[in-house]
Amino acid sequence: INLDAIAYVQQATGTFDCIILDFPDPSSPDLAKLYSLPFYQALKSKLNADGVLVQQSTSPYRAKEAFLCIGRTLKAAGYSAVPYHDHVPSFGEWGWWIAGHQGTLSEPELTKKLENSRPLPKDLRYLTPDLIRASLYFGKGTLDTPNENITTLTRPSVLEYYLQGWKH
Repeated sequence: INLDAIAYVQQATGTFDCIILDFPDPSSPDLAKLYSLPFYQALKSKLNADGVLVQQSTSPYRAKEAFLCIGRTLKAAGYSAVPYHDHVPSFGEWGWWIAGHQGTLSEPELTKKLENSRPLPKDLRYLTPDLIRASLYFGKGTLDTPNENITTLTRPSVLEYYLQGWKH
């Protein structure tokens, strides 16, 4: 399917156990809309009550404030959201948020599920339970910020933070 993500969410039928958002980074006003409060709110009706959503969220090292803004926006939309990260050889330090409905999954419950992951298939070449657990931990101060803004359609904070972060 080649369709704008916002249009797809509006017309998709049914609900999903898992929604994976692997969008391009929010490097333009059009892309920033995919990281906005209204988009995440629309997705909630497509996510089963006990389902999870995963959002690619740029580099927490290079664009820390954009990364954190994505998490704040998910939480403002009614999700419990937990950050995680890993080193991707072709990108460097990269981050994601995993989220579920606030009324069903709390952040401690999401974290516990990841920390206590089931045995993985033996033929995996990279992923291990220890690596999953390690991905939940960040260096001292990495997730600290005085900023509180989220991304809306009229205020694309994630775009502003992204451009500032990747400028350096």
